[in-house]
Amino acid sequence: KNRQQEKFVAAVVERDETGEAYLPVYYKSRIYIDFCEPENYADSFEKLLRWIYDKPLYKRPPIGKQPAFLNERDDIALGTSFLSKRVLLGLKEAKPYVNGAIEEYLVTLSTNIEALRIDCKPEEYDDKLIEKIDAFIPYRNEFIQICISVCQYSDDIKIDKFYHFFEKLIPYFKKHGTGSFYEHEFDVFKFIAYELFLYYVAILLKYEKFIDLDEFLDKQYMGSEDSYGYDVEGYLIFYNYLKSLDYRNRRLNCRKLSLFADIIKERAKHLSIDFSDLMQADFVLFLRAEHLIHNDWRRWYLQTLIYSEYRRRPMEIFFRAQSKKYFEKMKCAIGFDDVQELKSFIEEYYTEKREIPRWQHCSFSPKGLANSDNLCSKR
Repeated sequence: KNRQQEKFVAAVVERDETGEAYLPVYYKSRIYIDFCEPENYADSFEKLLRWIYDKPLYKRPPIGKQPAFLNERDDIALGTSFLSKRVLLGLKEAKPYVNGAIEEYLVTLSTNIEALRIDCKPEEYDDKLIEKIDAFIPYRNEFIQICISVCQYSDDIKIDKFYHFFEKLIPYFKKHGTGSFYEHEFDVFKFIAYELFLYYVAILLKYEKFIDLDEFLDKQYMGSEDSYGYDVEGYLIFYNYLKSLDYRNRRLNCRKLSLFADIIKERAKHLSIDFSDLMQADFVLFLRAEHLIHNDWRRWYLQTLIYSEYRRRPMEIFFRAQSKKYFEKMKCAIGFDDVQELKSFIEEYYTEKREIPRWQHCSFSPKGLANSDNLCSKR
C-alpha cells in the first residue's frame, strides 16, 4: 500500500507448540490477521481486504458533545459539577454516602457563589448582573435536578440541609465590615437566592411534599436583617427589591411592569419545572405570609402573578383540593387549619379588609387562583 510503518500487517498462517502466533520479536505488540484456522479463512480474508482498502467493519464513533461543565467560564467556576453528579448517582442507587454528598454539594455551592460578586461602577452594574445570572443557569439547573431527585428517590427530603444552605446565602445580601458600597451592589446574590428559593418551594409542591414544606417555611433564619438593619421574619428575607433592575428598566426603556418578573419568566425553561409551577409557589408563599406572618411594613411581594391576570384556571394544588382528602393533605403547606378558615381569609380581599397586590392596571383573582368556591366540594 505505502511505506508508512502503520500500513503493514502480518498474515499469520502458523502457531507454535504453545498456541502463540509465529511473529518476529519486533512485531509482537502489533495487530495481525489470523489465517491459522481453515474454518475462519473467509472471515480472515475479509478482514485483510478491509484493511487493504481502509474499510473497517467497525468504525470508531465521533467524539460526542462536550460536557457542559467543561464550558464553565473561569470567573464563575463554582466547582459543583462533579459533586452534583455524585449526589444524583447516590440518590438513584441509594448509596450510603448520599447524605454527606448532598451536604458537601450544598456547602460548596453556598461558599463558591462568592465568585458571582460584581465589582464595577454603579452605572454598569445592571449589565454585569444579567451576564452573571445568565452564566449561573447551569448551576441553577444542577440545583433543581438535585431537589427533584431527592423528592423522587428519598423518603427523607433533607429539609435541614436545604434550610442551612439558604441560611448561608443571607450574608451575601449586605455589606460586612467597613468601606463604601452602593445600594444595589448585592442584587446579584438577592436575585439568585430568590430564584433558588422559589424553585425549591415549587418542587416540594409539585411532588406533594406538603408536610416537609410546612416545616421548611416555618423556620427562622439567623442574621436575617435587611440592608437597613431591620429584622425580617422567616422566609420573607428571600424577597428583596432589586434597584438595579428598576434602573435597567428605565435605562433601556423596556417598559415592563416588572422587569424582575419578566426575567424570571424568560429563564423558566426547565423541562420538569415550568413557569406555572413557579407561579403556584409564589401564590402559596404569598397566602401563607399574609396569613401567618404579621408584619405591617413587609410582605411577600408577588412577582410571577403579574402574568396571571388572564388566567382562568386555579393553581393545580387548589384545583385538586376540590377533594376533601387532598385538602386535608395540603392545608399545612398553605398554613390554614380548615377550609372555612381559608375561604374566610380569601373573602377579606373582596371586603376591603385586605389589599390585592396590583401592578399599575394589572392584578389577579385570589378567589379564582385558590378555587375558593369549589374547595372540598368532593370527597
